[in-house]
Amino acid sequence: MSLESECLSCMGFEDQMQLGPRFWASTVIALGSAITAALAIVIYVEVKRIRKIEWVTKANDSWNQFNFSLVNSGSSALFETFVQGQKTAAHEAANLNAIVFSYLNIIYSVWVAKQQKIILGDFAEKMLNDHFKILQKNKQIVEPLLATRGYPDKFKDEVFKL
Repeated sequence: MSLESECLSCMGFEDQMQLGPRFWASTVIALGSAITAALAIVIYVEVKRIRKIEWVTKANDSWNQFNFSLVNSGSSALFETFVQGQKTAAHEAANLNAIVFSYLNIIYSVWVAKQQKIILGDFAEKMLNDHFKILQKNKQIVEPLLATRGYPDKFKDEVFKL
């Protein structure tokens, strides 16, 4: 009996010694499975990273587009009155509703990203709370938009939770 056989025998592998090729085939399959699992984890982590980069890019584009539209339409001052929670003139209501709806959509996308754990909870929580405070100052404008635009109830509840 060889040294290898004695070692396998004392480790309780007598059956594998007799199977020969089956033992090695099983070992190769197990090793292949482990490599496949490791590869799946690497792919998952990379996809998650790519998804986060895509979301950040989209969020930045949304904010840039929002700010650009405020400047181009001459509505920066109107939005600032909203941010400050001040009353606006009645003739500006339709324009303000369109601005607030765009603003809500961006905040909603942040909220969805937080729900899906695309962005870190603390960062998302702070950002959302800051925007929710602005929305809460303007409840009379925001509530009708939330009620009629198809936002999920959970989002609507969080907007006014603070």
